[in-house]
Amino acid sequence: DGGMGGRGGGGRGMGGMAGFHSGGVEDPRLQYLKNLMLKYLCTEEYEAKEHMERAIMTVLQFTPAERNFLQEKRAGDTVTWLTNMLGGSEPTPPPPGFTP
Repeated sequence: DGGMGGRGGGGRGMGGMAGFHSGGVEDPRLQYLKNLMLKYLCTEEYEAKEHMERAIMTVLQFTPAERNFLQEKRAGDTVTWLTNMLGGSEPTPPPPGFTP
């Protein structure tokens, strides 16, 4: 009751989105994150995505290194797009100690 373990346990975990929708999500943070991710995946607006990314990083308690990596990656993606238009680039490596 109130935890992320679900009803009755049983190893089902996050195996299907149907359980989230029909049974509801008990943890309010998880429900917020779920709604945020749905909006994020459905929007095409750059500024809205940036705002939602900050909220996602907050809910998931990203470290400063993880936040910086994503900000650099976002900036690098813009540069990569322009560079690709002009002739080639290399991907941004993750920060030391970062594990996806």
